[in-house]
Amino acid sequence: MSDSESALSDSQQDKRRSQPINTAGKELLIELVNKYKSIIESKRSDFLTLNNKRQVWDKISIEFSSQLGNLTRTGEQLKKTWDNMKTKAKKGCTNSQENGQENWWF
Repeated sequence: MSDSESALSDSQQDKRRSQPINTAGKELLIELVNKYKSIIESKRSDFLTLNNKRQVWDKISIEFSSQLGNLTRTGEQLKKTWDNMKTKAKKGCTNSQENGQENWWF
């Protein structure tokens, strides 16, 4: 096997899919995000704010992993999960309003 083939297989091994986050994990993520909501949902985009957000996601990652030992995620992965959860919630809210339903979260 050549060096490029072995490098390719190494990078492919690093990109294995993780076990999906279960309901308990999502509830914990919501709880942790609420704890740091003022920082995470800040609209500012200067260097200090972005750096602070990255540090907060790293803290959330540590707390998440310590409470759910079998599910370890990086701050970047949890941020992506949070963004996906928000998108799905907004989409669900929009769809329910279009269908004339009451607030879908009640």
